[in-house]
Amino acid sequence: VEPEVAAVVHDAVAWFRSSGADVVEAHPDVHDIDEFHGVLRSAKFKTMSYLLEEPNRALTKPEVVWEIERALSQLDEQVDVARAAHAAYVARVVEFLGNYDLFLTPTVIMLPYKATTKWPSEFMGKNFQAYYNWQILSYIMSIAPVPAVSVPAGLASKPELPVGLQLVAGPGKDAFLLAAAAGFEAAHQFHKSLPMYPRCM
Repeated sequence: VEPEVAAVVHDAVAWFRSSGADVVEAHPDVHDIDEFHGVLRSAKFKTMSYLLEEPNRALTKPEVVWEIERALSQLDEQVDVARAAHAAYVARVVEFLGNYDLFLTPTVIMLPYKATTKWPSEFMGKNFQAYYNWQILSYIMSIAPVPAVSVPAGLASKPELPVGLQLVAGPGKDAFLLAAAAGFEAAHQFHKSLPMYPRCM
């Protein structure tokens, strides 16, 4: 996680501690997420193979073409293995969340990138394999049947850019999650602020 993002989220988590919550550092086991997530994501594009034919291909985003071609190259056995790994992953996440009321993370690992950048291809010296890898903190939860929400957590100091806080709860705890998110928003009012850059333009 980018240090500026971590600093803002650390302060946000401190608010929960000051409000009476017992805060501990913990996370679910996500060691194999890159092994099955991409396979299952691409598999959903298999029925879109018609987009590889012209004139459709010329009008299709390169990332979608990449997903379709990957889907067509995958064996059914690979998809079956990925589905089994996903089921095991979901069980681990649900078990983990059963031990806590809330799981808090940054929404994404980095500060907002320039509008001229299509998507981040590397981060802190590590190259991303796919166009969505920079969103990993979000999709490690969105691929599990659990409620999650992101709220403004504050602004990084240098540069002054917005940072999000992701809150996750166990299955069926949607109302509790939304109440916690609403309480944080009400206490901070970050959602009513604008970053410095838009105000200067």
